[in-house]
Amino acid sequence: MIKQLSIFIENKEGRLSEILKVFKDHQLDIRSLTIVETNDYGILRLILSETERALSNLKKDNIMVTETKVMAIEISDSPGQMYEFVNALGEEKINIEYAYQFLTQKQGQAVIIFKVKEEDNQQAKDILKEKNVGVLLDHKKLLSL
Repeated sequence: MIKQLSIFIENKEGRLSEILKVFKDHQLDIRSLTIVETNDYGILRLILSETERALSNLKKDNIMVTETKVMAIEISDSPGQMYEFVNALGEEKINIEYAYQFLTQKQGQAVIIFKVKEEDNQQAKDILKEKNVGVLLDHKKLLSL
């Protein structure tokens, strides 16, 4: 499983900069980032090089943060590959709650970070392995890409 941090932030000017300054000040490397927003707030989701240290420093700075376990799959960067992954889970009635891309230096490969309900994690892993849809990654392997 991959450790992801989620930060609840107000949707107002300068708030994202304040949070990113914590990472800069503590020399924390952001490997992937996505923001989901509404008019009043947003959720910043991050994969970091040092999750525990980031979590500790964010809490010290009174930033509301939670750790979530998500999955990562490495697939070929070619048409139809994401469909195969999504369809394999969908056929078994496993819903993907959200997904986003993780950038790597490997050409021809794509990494998708995704979350399913916690109770579906093992079944999702088993399905993906059984159907050879992609390679499931752990946190260490993901950060090495």
